[in-house]
Amino acid sequence: MFDEEINVAVLGFGTVGEGVYQLLEKRFDGFGPTVNLSKVYVREKHIDELTKKYPTVEFTSNINDIIDDDKIDIVIECMGGIDDAYEFMIKSLKSGKNFITSNKEVMATYYSKIKDEIDNTYSNIAYEASVCGGIPIFHILYDLKRSDTIYGYMAIINGTTNYILSKMTENTLTFEEALNDAKKLGFAERDPSKDIEGIDPKYKALLLSNFIFEKSYYLDEIINFGIKNITKKDIEFATMNDKVIKLIAFSDINNIFVMPMMIDEKDTFSNVNENLNAVLLYSENLKESYYIGPGAGKFPTANSVILDIKDMINGEYKFIDTYVEKHISNNFVSKYYISGKSINNLSDIKESTIDKNTITTVEMSVKELYNKVKEFEDLFICKI
Repeated sequence: MFDEEINVAVLGFGTVGEGVYQLLEKRFDGFGPTVNLSKVYVREKHIDELTKKYPTVEFTSNINDIIDDDKIDIVIECMGGIDDAYEFMIKSLKSGKNFITSNKEVMATYYSKIKDEIDNTYSNIAYEASVCGGIPIFHILYDLKRSDTIYGYMAIINGTTNYILSKMTENTLTFEEALNDAKKLGFAERDPSKDIEGIDPKYKALLLSNFIFEKSYYLDEIINFGIKNITKKDIEFATMNDKVIKLIAFSDINNIFVMPMMIDEKDTFSNVNENLNAVLLYSENLKESYYIGPGAGKFPTANSVILDIKDMINGEYKFIDTYVEKHISNNFVSKYYISGKSINNLSDIKESTIDKNTITTVEMSVKELYNKVKEFEDLFICKI
C-alpha cells in the first residue's frame, strides 16, 4: 500500500518525460494521495540547461540516486532505447519500486524475463503508454475482458506509416515525399526503419496479444511486412479497385502478423488517417468495436502514464499476469498483391499477372507466403 504522499522519479526528459512532469504539476484530484516528482534522470550534458529551465526539479545523471532512494515509490521510464532502459527497469523492480514505461521495444524483447522478475518481487509494472498512447487501449482491454471474451483484433498501431500511406493516397505523393513530410512534422524518426519495415507495430502486436490472450508469444515468430518498397503504382491499383492500403496488425489466438492490407474504401479503417491509431476488437458480446485516437504525442502519451500511476495507487490491476508460452502458427489464409523486380522468382504462387513486375497470388497462409518471399528485399507485399 502507498502512503498519503507518493514520490515518483522520471527517467528521461524528452517529449514524453516533460509531458509527464507538466501533467503532474496540475495536481489531479483523482490521485487521492499527493504525488510528487522527486527526481529526474538525464544525461550529464543536459543537467545545467534543464536546471535553469526547471529550477524546482532535481536532475541527476547518476541512476543510483534514484535506485537507492527508499523514498521513491514509482519510477517512470521515458528514455527510449533498450539496453539502459532494461537495466534500469530491472534495478528498479529489484529495489522494490513500481515501474511505468512507454518503451514497447523493451517490453516486447524482454517480456518473459520481466514477468519472471515481477513474480520474484513485490513490485509491479505498467506500460499503457507503450501502445496506442492516446486511446488508451490496455485500460479498454482490461475492462472489456471482465465481461466479454475477446477473440482477436485488427489494428493500425503505427502513426508514421499511417501518415505516409494517407499522404500517398490523398495527395498522390511518392513514398519518399510522404516520408520527408512525416520527418518535418515530427511523425517520423531520423531513422524510420523500424516503422516502415513493420518492426514497431510488431512489438506492439506482441504486447496486445499477450495481454488479451494471457499468453507469452515468441517475438521472433511474429511475421512483419512493411511499406518501404511501396510505390505510387501500388496506391493507384488499390484506388482503382475502391481500396485503401493500410499497415495492419492482425491477431487471434494462433496468428500474429503485421502487413499492408487493401481495405474497402468505405471501411472505418480507410478513414483513419494522418498519424491516428485504431483498434478493432472482435469479441463475443460486442462483436466488433472500434477504438480510435492519437497513437503518440506529448500529452496523449503522458496521459497514459498518469493513468498507470492512478492504477498503481489504487491497486486496480497488473498488466502482466498468469500466462503460458505459446507458439504462433500464422496459418491465416488469403490472397496477396506483390510488386517488385524479383517477381519472376514467384511464378509457382502466381494466380494472375497485373504487369511485368506485379502479380496476385493463389490462396496461401501468411507463413507459407513469408517462406516464399523472405529472401527478396525489393518486394511490396499486401493482403487483398
